[in-house]
Amino acid sequence: MKNLVLFHRLELTEMFLALSKHLDKSFSLIHVAYSNHEVRLLREHGVSDKVICFKDEISKLLSSDLEINTNDLKMLDDEILEVTNGNFNLNGAIQSDRGFSVLNYKESLILTSSYSIFWENLIINNNVDFIMHEDITLMMNFICAIKCKKYNAKYIY
Repeated sequence: MKNLVLFHRLELTEMFLALSKHLDKSFSLIHVAYSNHEVRLLREHGVSDKVICFKDEISKLLSSDLEINTNDLKMLDDEILEVTNGNFNLNGAIQSDRGFSVLNYKESLILTSSYSIFWENLIINNNVDFIMHEDITLMMNFICAIKCKKYNAKYIY
């Protein structure tokens, strides 16, 4: 059975809840909720499976005094360049995220690194085949799509 991640954020939660009722026999579903708000909605609608809270997991990574090193940043930059056929690099992706405008450069690198660690671990540890979310508009889902490509999963939007 293929593993499908449903990344619930805002209105997608309701859509994915309806959709998941038709998919649970064909896929092993993994629910990732953006915040505790989406976790609550999933619980209210009877999702009793494990739900991973994205913001909580990112907070754990950030509070672990995540160190950024040039080798990891270079590897991530190379991944982005390869997957986007040279159209984006790490700095370009940071500049393109409207949410990063309130962060300084080092904070942006640390947050991007935490996204990278989260998505890579999720995909590898759960043998993810598909991740369903929204159009790629923010660093959190851009990095998700990069990691999907790297590990042969499909990012569906």
